[in-house]
Amino acid sequence: MKINPNGWVPVLLWDSGTMYECAAITIFLCDRHPEARLAPAVGEPTRALYLQTLVYFSNSVQNAFQLTYYPDRFANSPHGETGAKQRGNRRLRETWSVVNQQIGSNDWGITKKR
Repeated sequence: MKINPNGWVPVLLWDSGTMYECAAITIFLCDRHPEARLAPAVGEPTRALYLQTLVYFSNSVQNAFQLTYYPDRFANSPHGETGAKQRGNRRLRETWSVVNQQIGSNDWGITKKR
């Protein structure tokens, strides 16, 4: 709770600070270590799609997982949990379809490091 007041993971700790929120951590690490080529660099044409997909994961896919795996957070009673879980599963299929349409058939030109 001291590091992340929400009490959630992930949390990134490094020499000069801390950070939480998965998308923020991902962008931070990719930008901090450009030599690893973890993401398109600022200015590359595919950077927009990378950011769009990353934020979509955080806002949509993650929420669908929560509905599926934590239905008690979205239902007023145990009786309503089944419906929340079913909606979560439908939403997961919807979100994965969007992700597949955005990035599924792309050739990312991944090359091996020498």
